[in-house]
Amino acid sequence: MTLMKKVTAVAATCLTLSLCKCSSLWEPWLNERLQLSVETSGTTNALLGVWGSDANNLWVVGEKGTILHWDGSVWMASASPTKAKLNGIWGSAAADIWAVGDAGTILHYDGVSWNDRSVMGDDLHGAWGLAGTGNVWTVGGTFSSQSVLRL
Repeated sequence: MTLMKKVTAVAATCLTLSLCKCSSLWEPWLNERLQLSVETSGTTNALLGVWGSDANNLWVVGEKGTILHWDGSVWMASASPTKAKLNGIWGSAAADIWAVGDAGTILHYDGVSWNDRSVMGDDLHGAWGLAGTGNVWTVGGTFSSQSVLRL
């Protein structure tokens, strides 16, 4: 077999494994080489954004309004006021976190609960800000229009 055929065969195998979600076959090999640890999230929903204030306070967001919190030992579901897909998350502190998603979904966490601050509009894809300034921004849009919003 020529080198090109070998490379093509390996690439096709990797693509097949990723498409069929046969991660149990390649995850151990990849984790050993990258020294990753895999944590079970407890959800089957796609997870799309992650943010944390420290190693014991991480948040992830995803499909169907999924919000998970890592306390340093386990992932736990957090009550979400939406079923919209959440695409991004950012915070300035443990009690000031923003999550954004489809159809203009905007959520704010105040350290106790998530509150809906949504606006009607385009899908929002990410959020970012400067801690301590009150400046938090999100971006989104459709093929015909793009939005930059200050939260």
